[in-house]
Amino acid sequence: MTDIPLFILYGSATGNAESIAKDLAAKYENNVPSPFNKVVICPANDFKKRCLPVWEHAPPQHIAKKYGLVFVTSTTGNGDCPENASRFIRYLKRTTTAESLPLKHVAYGVLGLGDSNYDIFCANGIVADKKLQDNGGERVVELGKADEATGLEEVVEAWVENIVPLLEKACAPSNIRIEEEEKKIDDTPMNVAVGSRPSVQSILNQRMGLVPRSTQPTSTDPGAMAGSRPNVQALLSRRNVSSNTTTN
Repeated sequence: MTDIPLFILYGSATGNAESIAKDLAAKYENNVPSPFNKVVICPANDFKKRCLPVWEHAPPQHIAKKYGLVFVTSTTGNGDCPENASRFIRYLKRTTTAESLPLKHVAYGVLGLGDSNYDIFCANGIVADKKLQDNGGERVVELGKADEATGLEEVVEAWVENIVPLLEKACAPSNIRIEEEEKKIDDTPMNVAVGSRPSVQSILNQRMGLVPRSTQPTSTDPGAMAGSRPNVQALLSRRNVSSNTTTN
């Protein structure tokens, strides 16, 4: 079976980013959502061994459109990168890397952790989010910026809850996407509110191929204007049928 991993990478100095990443991996480890069939979690610096050999090749398109990537990273000092993600960030920032678009088969989301008490907030997350896209990645969600000064959970909880479903949708093969959209249409309830139903006139017009009444020329004589099409009442009248006929 072809491996379609959901990659979860982290860059962590004090352990917060690592903890968030591992909790996310544990949530899906035994219940991997389609189109993925395994979870790979590691420090971002392990990318060359754990990620690049997979990212180099497109997944079978009938199984998955792209691979999924979650990158959780903190910022240390005054805008510095955590040591266990430094090689990954340097790789993404190289001009020669961008030329080959190594992430063209990857859909991603970045969660940045920072502290607004510092002059530069979430710097590493900002850089990673931009460079992943510059290197061919497809961003599926806006960069998450969690602030330790106000409470990381204010951003982290909602972001972590949504990221994998968003990656599922972005990485699903095209035929699955079409089926999902068709199901949405089929499941959409009809609007039956009072006053919202179409009139009998409009239904008949549509079935007989006539333009809606609002787009017809205004005239007391349905055939008065050259090229105008008669409405249903006019057609019925021509057939000697009148809705106003009474019995004497």
